[in-house]
Amino acid sequence: MSLQNNILIGNKTTNVVRKTIESIENVLSCTLGPNGRSILIEGQMLDHTTTKDGYTIISKLAFEGHLERAILNYIQKISSILNRTVGDGTTTSVLVAIELFKSLSSNSSDINLTDFLRALKEVSIELENEIKNFVRHPKNEKELEELIKNVALVSSNYDGEITNLICKTYKEIGTNANITTKVSNNKESHVVISSGFEHLRGMVLPIFANENEGKDFFAAGNVSVILSEKAINASYMQKFSEIINKICIVKKGSLIIMAPSFDEVFLQFLYSNKQQFKENLNISSWLKKIKIDIIKS
Repeated sequence: MSLQNNILIGNKTTNVVRKTIESIENVLSCTLGPNGRSILIEGQMLDHTTTKDGYTIISKLAFEGHLERAILNYIQKISSILNRTVGDGTTTSVLVAIELFKSLSSNSSDINLTDFLRALKEVSIELENEIKNFVRHPKNEKELEELIKNVALVSSNYDGEITNLICKTYKEIGTNANITTKVSNNKESHVVISSGFEHLRGMVLPIFANENEGKDFFAAGNVSVILSEKAINASYMQKFSEIINKICIVKKGSLIIMAPSFDEVFLQFLYSNKQQFKENLNISSWLKKIKIDIIKS
């Protein structure tokens, strides 16, 4: 694909972004709040989903145009981070960001973006401090169950059966899980719990890709994989130096290191080793995840 088809400049960029986010806004806005409507999402394998959860809806949206897909992908990545760190508020955050973009694009000549970003950061700090004043910490198990029930009621459009299933499931496995609701072909509602990991992104740095045919990726044989549940920092350098040497030099194999995150010092350490071991070292990020599907009859 030529650069002419991949790059937009000036007003053309604004127009494509505006049309794309307006399409997203039309879908999300009707789901907002306790009286919002649910969306029926058609699955490729007839695994249809009924939900009003913003993150679920955004993650399943699709556009035909490659420029629109790129914009959507950027929003989906931000939504994913919000969903992992906060667990809620995706719809509101995306809709606020869309309104902010509209305001900025219509008054761009009157706004200094540097000053605006600085002011936005100051406001976010003030809002964070204000929100902390409203945080309610449950004093006991009973209060925690009551909070979960209230959230479940709103999220399920006040469906008593789904609310009870959510409360029962969280009581059994804890609250560190994402829940989606699907329509069942059977007569009885039930819960399906899956545990595994979510692959957050590909190569952390372009240098860790060893193939480039329009899209970077890592190709290797005789592969060893290290999967860490904890973030990796500089304190692990000596240990990983021994492991890399053993696998990539002695055994002449390839090594993939996967962890939730890597600090900058460790990345520089891996970068220097990448030059030494050429095509045989790769890193990527992942997150341990529990997924709960509530299948409603």
